[in-house]
Amino acid sequence: MSESSAATHQSDTITPARKTPLIILVLLIAANVGISFAPLRPANPLLEWHAAIMQVLPVQAWFSSVSHQQLFLQLLLLLLLIPSAIVAFALPLKLRDRQFQLGLVFQMGLFVAFIFAIQMMRIKAG
Repeated sequence: MSESSAATHQSDTITPARKTPLIILVLLIAANVGISFAPLRPANPLLEWHAAIMQVLPVQAWFSSVSHQQLFLQLLLLLLLIPSAIVAFALPLKLRDRQFQLGLVFQMGLFVAFIFAIQMMRIKAG
């Protein structure tokens, strides 16, 4: 009887998630940087996102060429804005559970940004 109660007690305990290997983080960042260098067609929906960011940031003053502006905006969107927005949505979970790891959420945000960019480029490719 004590063995069954011990087994039940062990299944109720929460084990914290281990850290993600550094190679996965490096691959996610490299994939997002690599996809940032992909040329954008004139009717690509990502250009609308770029225009919205350019209304807030003075990107034209920082970079003279349009290609450098698009590269900077794409890097900003994929490496900072999308993952940070996902972390902001996960903050209530962190407030509820102190063991919740926002670093893992940021890594998931990098993956979501990568998938988002691939999908946006596929929309106007065909």
